[in-house]
Amino acid sequence: SIHAVESLGEIPPVAAKLKFREASDFFDSNALKQAIENQSISGAVCASIGFGDNVLMDAQGYPVDGRMMHITRDTEFGCVLRSRFLLGASLADPVSELPDNIGLELMRHC
Repeated sequence: SIHAVESLGEIPPVAAKLKFREASDFFDSNALKQAIENQSISGAVCASIGFGDNVLMDAQGYPVDGRMMHITRDTEFGCVLRSRFLLGASLADPVSELPDNIGLELMRHC
């Protein structure tokens, strides 16, 4: 687990909790294994995430507000990193309650 202060582009720094997980917690195990074997991906770093001072946690100690996935694919010149964030899981209506600029600032952050 990590307790950090994250800067998300132009959004002022905010407290964050991340608890790293197995990629198979987020993806189908067989599909993940096949993607690695056929070199569609070379690695995955996944975590449950939450932002703020009072992050809601589940019974296993995972933040429940979102998920983060950093997926890499090897190339002849290094690797390509693709990041995905699923945010607002603890909100009643994430579409209306989570400002669009959060996504844009996460892109700047990455």
